[in-house]
Formats: sequence, structure tokens, C-alpha cells
Amino acid sequence: LIDRVSSLAIPFLHERSIKFVQDDFIEDRFLLTLYLPALGACRVKLVNELACFLKMPEDFLHEACNYINDLHELHIGFEQGKTEAICKFYFEQPSIKLGTNKTQLIHKAFKWSYDNADNYSLDFYYLPPVDSFMAIKQGVFSLVGKNAFEASLFGRVLDICRPEITLDEIFYLEIQSKSNNRRSFDIKLYDAEKSVTDYGEVIRRAGRHYKLPNTCIENFLDREGSQMMGHFSAGLRPDGDGFSSFYFGVKSC
Repeated sequence: LIDRVSSLAIPFLHERSIKFVQDDFIEDRFLLTLYLPALGACRVKLVNELACFLKMPEDFLHEACNYINDLHELHIGFEQGKTEAICKFYFEQPSIKLGTNKTQLIHKAFKWSYDNADNYSLDFYYLPPVDSFMAIKQGVFSLVGKNAFEASLFGRVLDICRPEITLDEIFYLEIQSKSNNRRSFDIKLYDAEKSVTDYGEVIRRAGRHYKLPNTCIENFLDREGSQMMGHFSAGLRPDGDGFSSFYFGVKSC
């Protein structure tokens, strides 16, 4: 996928991530952000070719093509799990206003299995109006439950980044799925300018909770500790089990 995007000869960002689920630690996952105006008049054709290359379901493909002309950026996600690969297209809405008192739709996300066309979901990423960090916490509690591990982990992440980040910079999103019971949230951490190592305590705690080998976590921290932490996302999967993801090391390509 990265080679295919590179062949388009346009600017894009590459951001890696790790995902914690029960008894598993998924490292083969990343997010690409493409600057679509650089594609010129060919943007619909080329994005359609990318979607077909990733075996986007036919129903998704028709709907996705309707968004392309209005977009400045397209986010493409990939995740290789134990049993299947998951592909994701995030279509960002063209007009986003900070400081409004209305909930705004930020991303419409098409997600599907590369290996199984029947496994797909349509997720909506909303920016709710929040006037305090406490309001963000209350939003997380309503999504995953006040006593959920993921809510506790979020609180610790917030403690670490909060002295260096403002309410607007954290860009708190709530995610709801049209296709299943997945509920989650996402916060942006780059403006805090902290490294993966700065969140080492949180990552080790996630490793213990999800019952992962300590050596696996330490090897990751040794290898990627100097990278800048970018996003934290967590919540409940459709089966009710929790997950936590950390995005880091964004670079221009």
C-alpha cells in the first residue's frame, strides 16, 4: 500500500500505531494522509484505483466516490491482525469550526476486511462541544463506562499531556458505528510535544491489563521511545471487549 501511494508522486504523511486488545499487540498498522489537490483532475480516478486495490466493498466504493471532489485530505488506514487485514478510508468533512456549540461530523470512515467482503463497518467521528477537560472526561465515561479500564487509561494520558496542551489542541472526537456496537474516542497529542517514552508508564499499564508479555512492551519502548506521540484512541469493540491504540512518529513522505 505504501509503495502504491508513493507511486502517485504526491505529498503524504505516514503515521504508525500500535493497538492493544486482549492477549494481542498489533504493530503492523499505520495511517497515511494524502493531499488530494496535488492529484488534479485525476483525483477521482486515482482514489478509486486505490480503493479497488484494497478491495473496498462495492457499496462503499460508489458512496466513497461522491466525497472525493470536495476533499483536501484523505486518510487511509491499514491494520494486519492475526486472522485478517483491515483497511480504512477516512473522509474528512470540508468545513470544521472550532468553538461552536454544536456537535460536528468530522470524519465518515469506511472500514472493511481485505480478506472478507462481508466484514465491514461505517463509522462516524464527531467533534462534540466541550468547554473543559472535565467535560471530555464525562464524554469518555458515557461512551465506555466510568469504571472501564480504557477510561482510567485516558485519565492518565490526560494527566501527562495536559500541562502542555489546550482544550482546542486536544481535538477530542467521539466515534459511533452505524454497522455495529463499537464505541470509542480519540484525542490528539502532538501539540503536547511528548515522546513515546513520556507515556511509557501508560503503555506498560496497558500491556499488563491486556495480558501481554512484558518483553514485547519493553522491546517496543526501546525501539520507538524517541518518537513523538500523536494520538490516543480507545473504547469498546462490537463484542464489548476493550482496546487501546497509540499513534506516533508521523513523518512527511
